[in-house]
Amino acid sequence: MNILRFLFGGCFLFFAVQVQAQIGRKPITPDLNGQPTTPNFQKTVTPGSNPTAPAENSANSTAQPAPQPIIIQQNSDKKEIVINKPKKGDLLIEGLAQISFGDDPWMIKFDDIKLRLFNENNRVYRVRGIINTTTENRTFEEFRGQVVEVKITDQDIHGALGVEFHLKSKNKHVSPYYGAEVMLIMRTQGIKGTNTDDGRTYKLQYSYNETISRTGIYAGGFAGLDYYLNSDFYIGTEIQAGFSALNIRNSGKSVSVGNGLVSQVGLYSGNELSLRFNYSPGIRIGYKF
Repeated sequence: MNILRFLFGGCFLFFAVQVQAQIGRKPITPDLNGQPTTPNFQKTVTPGSNPTAPAENSANSTAQPAPQPIIIQQNSDKKEIVINKPKKGDLLIEGLAQISFGDDPWMIKFDDIKLRLFNENNRVYRVRGIINTTTENRTFEEFRGQVVEVKITDQDIHGALGVEFHLKSKNKHVSPYYGAEVMLIMRTQGIKGTNTDDGRTYKLQYSYNETISRTGIYAGGFAGLDYYLNSDFYIGTEIQAGFSALNIRNSGKSVSVGNGLVSQVGLYSGNELSLRFNYSPGIRIGYKF
């Protein structure tokens, strides 16, 4: 009985294996519901890049920063000069520099000292003073070889009060102005010669003397220009025109021998009214406090 069961079981197992071999395996079909009919080959786009650009361009844009604008910088050594022209309350002092080409070449002297006070930004009160003394020695030689020595002395004392009105200028260096002033004039010229009777002709032990004095007032207008080198220093020039009324006294030409007077001629005393035109005979150099 057991043998029959074993044989029957073996036959059934063999039959089942043959049937499985003939039927084969059924392929497994994936569930494609909700998927596109064509493959999607798009890559993930980095935020901020161009989604329509090719993939390699997008990668380059993310790897390299955006180009910066070119900035052209001015050379720091070339700095602009800042000039602050005088304003209300500023005080300026200046002098007139003159170059002498006489016996002492290139000698520079200062006279015509001036103080300028800015009462307003464009209105200036000024005080001007001139104290100038010059001495010149001359030597004359006659045809006979005799020598005449002459000494000439000039002394000027001037004092003036005036007002200036400064004009606006687009040039930061330039300050043009005009105005008027009144001046007191005192000038004396003395001539003294030795071994002469007229200042030129030789005459042994004779002395020659002459003194001319001029005193009076001057009133007129002026126009000038200041050129500022920086906020403190400036140079300039000025022209003047006006009337002067002077009293002139001439001691005459006196000739003496020792203490004795030989002759005296040309005494003169009188008044003179004249129109005068002047200009700065040098360069005005000034400083702002």
